[in-house]
Amino acid sequence: MEGVLLSFSSEWTGFCLDCIYTLEETRDLLLLFSVYYLVFIIYCLLSIIYYLLSIVYYLLSIIYYLLSIIYYLLSIIYYLLSIIYYLLSIIYYLLSIIYYLLSLLFYSYFIKASKRQFSMTSP
Repeated sequence: MEGVLLSFSSEWTGFCLDCIYTLEETRDLLLLFSVYYLVFIIYCLLSIIYYLLSIVYYLLSIIYYLLSIIYYLLSIIYYLLSIIYYLLSIIYYLLSIIYYLLSLLFYSYFIKASKRQFSMTSP
């Protein structure tokens, strides 16, 4: 038996209902369909990989944006703390100036009092 009977629907292909193909034509058709399905399977696998990589990309972008928000919040906290530090250092220097002025006043009063006491005890 030389030929192989393959049936196709006349609605889908427009061919006759019973077409007889030779063995070489059938082998060529099977090879063509196997290559077509192999390409289709590779396409499906690549599309799955593409969608998985896109999900990973979006997750990484979300993590990046969250980390950038955390970075900006920490930088704002850093700048606020540096402002507080500089204000406290200004207050410290003002208090040290007041302390030295008061100590000068105290020592001048102490010197005046000791001179007065020394002048009282001397003959």
